Amino acid sequence: MSQRKIAEKYKCSKGTVAYMKKMRDEMEWKLCDAPDKSNDRKYFLRNLKFSRIDREMAGWFRKQIQKRVPLLDAQLMIEAESLAAAYGETEFKASQGWLTRSKKRHGILSKKAQG
Repeated sequence: MSQRKIAEKYKCSKGTVAYMKKMRDEMEWKLCDAPDKSNDRKYFLRNLKFSRIDREMAGWFRKQIQKRVPLLDAQLMIEAESLAAAYGETEFKASQGWLTRSKKRHGILSKKAQG
């Protein structure tokens, strides 16, 4: 379907359709990865400066959880810093604030081990 027909169908401008097509992959990731309905809009619209690191960290964290590896926040921040260095991101700083927001974005909960 052409951009013009899509714009007519959804009553929006062709520019909006062109932008949505251009940003589709990034927006699909943000929308699908939102942890719950209350956060969908906030994280769907937000443009993350270091989205590649954020995405890689979420995948790495999930793999560690599947292996049942216990992780501390400090370990997560060290891993994020090493990923940033590997990608040449010199401005990235894995702060406690970044970690808290990233965990919230991806629905990651911190739980203490029992027993």
